[in-house]
Amino acid sequence: MSALALLAAAALANPQPSTVVEGDWVVMRMAMEVPMSVVHKAIDSAAEVMAFGGEREILSLKPDGDCEVVEIQTPGPIGPMTYTVRRCATVDGFAERMIASDDFHANETEWHLAETATGTEIVYRVLVDPDIPTPSFLVNNKVKSAMAETLKDLYAVLTE
Repeated sequence: MSALALLAAAALANPQPSTVVEGDWVVMRMAMEVPMSVVHKAIDSAAEVMAFGGEREILSLKPDGDCEVVEIQTPGPIGPMTYTVRRCATVDGFAERMIASDDFHANETEWHLAETATGTEIVYRVLVDPDIPTPSFLVNNKVKSAMAETLKDLYAVLTE
């Protein structure tokens, strides 16, 4: 097998997300050769999603109609930071909207899934605005790292 063919096979076996910053949002896109229903099931509860990436910890999780209210703790620059989100299904995935925090101005997450000819395209969007003076490039770098780890862990679970 040629070196180019080996590189192409490795890329298919280990897809990497593409990342852009759109305004205050960090956006990662990743294609997986996994059916959309399987991806959807893997991210359909906060408890399952929090297992990916390892940075966030659920302090409480309560059903709220068709949604979940989740209190989350995450490492901060000078100690743990907490926030509460309402996590709901959307037409094409899930959205977490912050409803309370003394540590953040905003902390929101969106998962958008689209069926493709070979599996699923995932668009994973995160907005983090801490309530402490922090340069946005530092916040975004930390967010990018956590998001990449989350997608890597998700991919590993889905392709076991």
